[in-house]
Amino acid sequence: MPGLDLQVVDGLSLKNVRHRICVDNTGCFGAFSALTVAQAFCGSESDAVVLVICTEVCSVHINKTSTHRSEILGNVLFGDGATSAIVAAGEGGWQMSPMGMV
Repeated sequence: MPGLDLQVVDGLSLKNVRHRICVDNTGCFGAFSALTVAQAFCGSESDAVVLVICTEVCSVHINKTSTHRSEILGNVLFGDGATSAIVAAGEGGWQMSPMGMV
């Protein structure tokens, strides 16, 4: 079933896409899983360039009418976010693009 990954491929007009993998419903830990998969691709294909995109949409779970302190605190502590990285095979192993904040 087409998902967000296909929308990214189409939206960025990416060419020569050999693999698409979604790591869904794993929360913050999904980023580590995705980077592990990216590292494996780079280790097996010397010309690999991997785009890793991570999103977290906590606001979908907000209960605006809750009066429970734990739910309110959870809503305050955790918010929506997104980041991406380009991982590529390089000399001496895999490399990740420099970090930047937007």
